[in-house]
Formats: sequence, structure tokens, C-alpha cells
Amino acid sequence: MDNIKSTGRIFLLFLLIIGIFIRDVLAFPVLPSQFYGEIIIDGKFAQIGTNISAYDTSGILCGSCVVEKKGEYILSCKGDNPTTAEDEGAGENEFVIVYVNNKSINPEAEWHSGEFSRLDLIIGTQTENMVSDPEYPSKEKMEYPSKERISPIDYILIILFLVIIVFVIVMMKKQESEINL
Repeated sequence: MDNIKSTGRIFLLFLLIIGIFIRDVLAFPVLPSQFYGEIIIDGKFAQIGTNISAYDTSGILCGSCVVEKKGEYILSCKGDNPTTAEDEGAGENEFVIVYVNNKSINPEAEWHSGEFSRLDLIIGTQTENMVSDPEYPSKEKMEYPSKERISPIDYILIILFLVIIVFVIVMMKKQESEINL
């Protein structure tokens, strides 16, 4: 009888551990989409302090930055958490609206979780002798090899499998110790 009680307690402990891991696995935040590039206003590189912000199609601010190096910017745009009712940011494949100094400029900025995309912001007229960055092709999105992502369900199954293995090992050790008595 004691054997059944202790086995039940061990099993409940493992279920508790699984519950803790499941909560942590499902709590991973949505990765932001990153935009970077040159910012040119009226044919000149934007000055340090120029404000850039991005809003999703619902009007939710999903990111903002200030130009820290003349003519260049990096903007992090957060995404919407699909597990909540509240709209926290942009959704996958949703277009974001970019503002420079509180004026909409309407470039093609599509939001993708975890992606780092080049998006040059050109406002007003351009001069003919303007030098572009030769290291990066203008208006092209950087492509990275896609990574296989493990879904939360896969994490849960892996953890469950490991818990079952540990449970079986504990039970085998327990039986072995009872036989040796």
C-alpha cells in the first residue's frame, strides 16, 4: 500500500513539474520585426534626433526610434500576442505605417516576426549626386536562411516524454531496491 502512495506522490510531483514547464513554454513573447536603412529628407541625410515611429493598421504604436547616426536608423516594431485579447502591435504579414517627425510617409513595410529588413526612407526630392551605401543594395530585403521553429506543443511533448522516462527509471530503481531487501 505504501508503494502505491509513494508512486502516486511521485507521479503528482511530475505532473506539477510538467505544468510549470508548459506555462513557461507558452509564455514566449512574439519576436519583433526590425527595420533599418537610410533616411533621406529633401535629398539630405536625416539629422540626428529625427523621430521615426511605426503603427499597425489598427493605429497601435508598435515601435519608435530616434536617428542616432546621421542618415541611418534601426526601428524595432513589436508584434501582437495572439494569446491575449488586447492588440499590442502588428500581426504577421500586416503592413505598418511609418511616420517621420509625425508625418506619414507610407513606405512598403510588412511586419514579420523576427525578421530584419532593409527599408530606406526617402522623403521629398533627391539630389542626383547623393551617395548610397555600396555595402547594401537599396530597397532590397535581407534574406536569411529560414530556421525550423519548434512549436510549444513540441516542447510539451518532449518534456512529457522526458518525465515518463524519469518516472520509469525511478520505478525500476524502486522495484530493484525492494527485490534486494
